[in-house]
Amino acid sequence: MNDSNATNISFKTKQLNILQKIAQIYWIMPRSWLLEEFRVTNSVLSILCKNGDYFEAPLSEVESTYETDQYDHRAITIRYAGKKAHFKEISWMLTDNEWDAIFMVLNPTNSRLGKIGDIVNKIKQII
Repeated sequence: MNDSNATNISFKTKQLNILQKIAQIYWIMPRSWLLEEFRVTNSVLSILCKNGDYFEAPLSEVESTYETDQYDHRAITIRYAGKKAHFKEISWMLTDNEWDAIFMVLNPTNSRLGKIGDIVNKIKQII
């Protein structure tokens, strides 16, 4: 996590080894559902997926939905101005605390709030 600015966070996922991929049923997930990088910089949300798809929007204006699949992977879909991004939680690509922080930022009950600093402060308490 980037601590240089109270309103900025950044997570870049790690590569999994073959055993981790097998354990996470990684091979059946489309690359469009695999997170590469998650950032919030100056209240702007940026998401890059493994297939190169890029999404950017003001965090206070995104709408998000959340679900859990049959393998207990949490998944989130984010929408803004007709654009959409989605990804699933894959263990070992980020720590549990990092995944929790991402899902806290994108929590549907918080996603319309303009209080980015409050959300980031909650994340810093987790990590």
